[in-house]
Formats: sequence, C-alpha cells, structure tokens
Amino acid sequence: RLYQGQRPYVDFPCTVPVAFPLGAKFAFKWFGVSWRSIIEMTALFAMLTLAWSLFLFARLFGRNLPSLLWAFAVQVFSMILAAFWWYSPITAVSAVIYMLSAIWWRRESENRVAMISYGAALLLMATMKVNDAGVMIPGFSLILFLSPRHRWRAVGISVGAFAAFLLLLTLNRF
Repeated sequence: RLYQGQRPYVDFPCTVPVAFPLGAKFAFKWFGVSWRSIIEMTALFAMLTLAWSLFLFARLFGRNLPSLLWAFAVQVFSMILAAFWWYSPITAVSAVIYMLSAIWWRRESENRVAMISYGAALLLMATMKVNDAGVMIPGFSLILFLSPRHRWRAVGISVGAFAAFLLLLTLNRF
C-alpha cells in the first residue's frame, strides 16, 4: 500500500511496526512488485545485519571463530527460520544489534564508531515492534544515562535518533 502511495493510519489501518511496511515498500521500489522482491529484501537485510553483528561481536569478543559463529547464530535463529520479511525476525535481529551496540559503547565511551553504531541501532530499533523496542530502548537508555561518562552523549544521540525517526516517518508519509 505504501508503494502505491497510500498512507498508513489515514488510508488504511496499520497494526504492524514501521519497518514492516517500509521494508515491503522499498523491496517493491528497488526490485519490482513481486514476491521475489520481498525475498530479496529479506536477504539484503540478513546480509547487512550479519555484517553489522559480526563487526560488533568482533569488537566485543575479538576476531575469532566464536564471534563468527555467534553472528551466524543470530541470523539462523531469527531470519533464516522465517526466510521472509516479517516483523518478528527483523525485530529479533535488530534487538541483538541494538544490545551489542549499547554494550560496545558502554565499554568504549570515547569510541566514535561505537557511538554511531549505537545511534543507528537505536534508530533501527525504533522502527520495530513496540513490545520489544518499548522495553529495550528505555532500559539501555537508562543504563547509559546513569553512567556519568555517557549521560549527555546518550541524550544527544537519543534526540538525534528520534529526529531521524521523525524524518523517516515524514519522508515516507506516515
């Protein structure tokens, strides 16, 4: 429906998180209107999140075989089980990436790449299922806010991610 120009909550009721209809919209826009497009979008998401989670596992636990296996496990137990674009698998993968990004930034408070990863993961998590994002985002935000080294940067990154989220919604007519 988004691909056809309809607006969620205005032209049709929308009971799924933002990422679900946006993923389908961009799948149709980039790969054409077909079921195969949804599969290709799922594969693209899986490849990108595999690379991101592998990067995060390597930063947290070193560049070794267990880090590679954990990154693959995240995909196997979420994306590969469903094998199509659905909001539960993409939320599970996003939650792991958000958690790993928050832990990495908590460990390395001055690392700019860790801050960027956290901000991007926060934005991604904001587009996911409310019952997961609604627990994880406040929980990790509180942990980071309680750390004197992270407090004001956490507020700044959260405000920036929220602004990016609103821009994403506006640009996609939500």
